[in-house]
Amino acid sequence: MPRTTRAGKRLLSGVEIEKLLDEVVAVAAYVEQRRAAEPLASHIQLPKLPPILSESIVGLLLLNGAIPLPGVAAVIAVEPAGIAGDLFVTTPAGKVRVEVKGTTRGFTLFNAKDVTAPFVIWLDVGPLFRISRKATVHVIPGPGDLGIVMGQRLTSATLARRAFGSVIDVEVDLPRPNLAPGRASERARSGERTHSADGAVSA
Repeated sequence: MPRTTRAGKRLLSGVEIEKLLDEVVAVAAYVEQRRAAEPLASHIQLPKLPPILSESIVGLLLLNGAIPLPGVAAVIAVEPAGIAGDLFVTTPAGKVRVEVKGTTRGFTLFNAKDVTAPFVIWLDVGPLFRISRKATVHVIPGPGDLGIVMGQRLTSATLARRAFGSVIDVEVDLPRPNLAPGRASERARSGERTHSADGAVSA
């Protein structure tokens, strides 16, 4: 398992992403089952995406070229940003900070670090208990320049109206759950991008 960084943050490996996503989906499905069986269970909230999960998914998607960063020629590596934010993305021109929003209900709130970031990547997976393994990714360059302010609640529709075409929307496939035996070793032999011991991920 990768060691934690000084700030205690790390990114998950591809295998860990699949396993944790599967666990979160299982918890969400159980909550829905209890809600159907017991009216009082309607007060139990569905789980949110753990930040380490959404940040790790976004890191791998960036490295795989599945989602672009406008004006960035190539993504060389991705690592936790520690107390500075969510992710540092290494590019040919240097490092750039990327904040990550992971949601399941189609809306999000922006904090101070989000509105000052060069990029915010919003990963919306939809209701986890009936997840299709598809997700919508909104790549938002310079949210502060778009007039997005701290504490503002945004949906996909309000973001599109405010961004005036600046936001890039991408449909992506999420990692599959329920790994078959030997799959991790097959990835290692195939040279798939992996996370390093310090929690970074590189090509």
